[in-house]
Amino acid sequence: MKTSNRKIIARVSALLAAMMLTHLALAGPQDSSGIIVHAWYPGYCDPPEPGVGPWCTLPRPYYGTFSIFTESGRHVASASTAEDITATFTLYLRPGRYIVVPDDPALTDNAATVTVRARQLTDVLIWITEY
Repeated sequence: MKTSNRKIIARVSALLAAMMLTHLALAGPQDSSGIIVHAWYPGYCDPPEPGVGPWCTLPRPYYGTFSIFTESGRHVASASTAEDITATFTLYLRPGRYIVVPDDPALTDNAATVTVRARQLTDVLIWITEY
């Protein structure tokens, strides 16, 4: 049972990667720079109990709002994954380093730092972990 759950999680992860690459190819003008943010809850398995198999969940999308800041702390933009079924948003930015932070105060530990390069869209995968 464990092996098949791992295979399912691996297949879902491969599907997510394929969606990210497809989104990147369709995102916008060739000379634009910015970020494509994908926000997901990771899948996991609880250890099996005697006589009972493991309880597993697959990765699922996180729908929420994010704030984007420069490294110096200046607010640049806000964006939401709520309008996209794949929990994704694209934001065009100038080249530089940015911090993408979930607006939910309980999830600020899930912030991601990203470097945007000229004429490139950079994928950012944020795994939302709850405490």
